[in-house]
Amino acid sequence: MYFKTIVRMVTAAILMSVMSCASTYKPLDPASYTYSRSFEIKDTLRVNYLYKTQAMSGNKRYDKRERRYGMASVAVKIENLSDSTIELTRSNFHISSPNGGKTIYTPEVYSKKVKQWAAVHLLHTLWGPWAISWQEDEHGETDVHFIFIPIGAVVGIGNAIRASNANHDNLANQERYKIWNKKIEPGATLYGLAAIPSTTQNDSLFFNYNSAQRLRYQSLTGKTYALPKGPTSVAHNFYLLMKDGTPISTQAKIDVSNDGYFIAPNKPNVPEIIRPSDTKSLSRLTKSGRQLLGIPYENAWLFKIVDGSIDGYYYLAEEGTQVLSHLQKDDGALMPFSPALLEEMIGEDRDLMKLIKKKKFVDAINNYNKKYK
Repeated sequence: MYFKTIVRMVTAAILMSVMSCASTYKPLDPASYTYSRSFEIKDTLRVNYLYKTQAMSGNKRYDKRERRYGMASVAVKIENLSDSTIELTRSNFHISSPNGGKTIYTPEVYSKKVKQWAAVHLLHTLWGPWAISWQEDEHGETDVHFIFIPIGAVVGIGNAIRASNANHDNLANQERYKIWNKKIEPGATLYGLAAIPSTTQNDSLFFNYNSAQRLRYQSLTGKTYALPKGPTSVAHNFYLLMKDGTPISTQAKIDVSNDGYFIAPNKPNVPEIIRPSDTKSLSRLTKSGRQLLGIPYENAWLFKIVDGSIDGYYYLAEEGTQVLSHLQKDDGALMPFSPALLEEMIGEDRDLMKLIKKKKFVDAINNYNKKYK
């Protein structure tokens, strides 16, 4: 007497409901997108950017994994507005948002999280046409027969291969559109992908490009807010801590002439010129007893002039300036100062916005730090 078990149908239905087939990968093409958001670094770069690229390309599984792990593969269109060739590196190009700096993941790190699980498809081997039959023989013994056709194994292996190939294509796509160490000629455009942390996939992004030339030669006018040209620092009693731990006390100026950015101690038995890269720090005491500590950053020292929820930095160890060179909100990345960036950090406070419009930037930051401790 033969009995086909209904279990095979129930099992197949359950397995097919909880396991879906692997999907192929549709490459992301940053050059084909229409960009609606941009950020401009004056006279240097214009960066257009776009979120949700995996979803737009139809890679629903990869979009789902991005959201699960708080990641986003952001398409970028980077235009060189300057008259010189620009090469982006991890040390000179940074991304941040109002909430802080954004790590740019390597393709390997991104693709280890944002992927399909190829091995799970092998669970298909558990299902297939099968049946159980039993029959009593002439001695009253029951013979049980199990019949199984491994169609599920074929389906599972095929899906595992498809998922693995899609993951490989995802990694190759990220590798192809890396932005690092690619030269952008004047007037040219670089298209790329930048995988960053993002829980909303809607953060406003700021882009920071640091070049030694820009640090040295920007002038202090109503439109630029960085290092003035010429030896403008007054003489102070500076305390230098060299990289090897040697302390040096000297009265000197910070020289920001065309030859670079340095201190010339004019003392016996010390180097004639000391640059930021030679030191751990440079500091001085103000008349009120406050220490202005300068930390080497790129090719300069940055002194924290304003301290609070928003920190303000300047290239010179001077109090009372209303112009800063860099801003930092909470534990975020250091960003080149601009009124637009300060407005983003402060938000919708009308009183503070009035101070910014009057170019009373330090007053605006100090008042913000008092109101929003």
